Amino acid sequence: MKLQFIHETLSFSQSSSLQHDHDSFLMQQVSNPPYHLALSLDILLAPSRKSPLHLPRPQNSFVLFRKDYNARMRLLNSDRPENLSARSISRNAKNEWHRQPPIVKNFFKVLAKEADKRHKQMFPHYKYQPKCKSKGNKSENKESTSPINSESVENDPILYTDDSDTDIVEKYFDIQAYYND
Repeated sequence: MKLQFIHETLSFSQSSSLQHDHDSFLMQQVSNPPYHLALSLDILLAPSRKSPLHLPRPQNSFVLFRKDYNARMRLLNSDRPENLSARSISRNAKNEWHRQPPIVKNFFKVLAKEADKRHKQMFPHYKYQPKCKSKGNKSENKESTSPINSESVENDPILYTDDSDTDIVEKYFDIQAYYND
């Protein structure tokens, strides 16, 4: 069997038509979802707020499902906090994800595309840069992967700023408003 690939460039009208199709499909999925969400779309699609110095990765379909599943379990088990360890919730979310029909997984794929779109608007210069794990014992790894040390901050143009750069950084990332909301 021989596969044939056709390479074609989309014109602006075709790409805007695809965007319109994506937007209308998203609205259809949101208005009549195959899965009842525990969180609002704005909360679900918002990136994590771990640290102002750490740009979050875009959320994939499972991450969104797990985030919603976590909220649902916390609502349902608010009177029994002992059942709410992150480990047990993640394990149960994984099992529940595997039981979901394809239509639900596709729903979360659409949500992940929307989350990615929002992520690109919030962090236009984001680039995934994985950290290499060094070989050795765990205590050495923790030291080598610490989030901030003076040498790494001074070498990173995004993290290191003097007073003249402060306004520029705040304009690009609007850190104060993002973390005070």
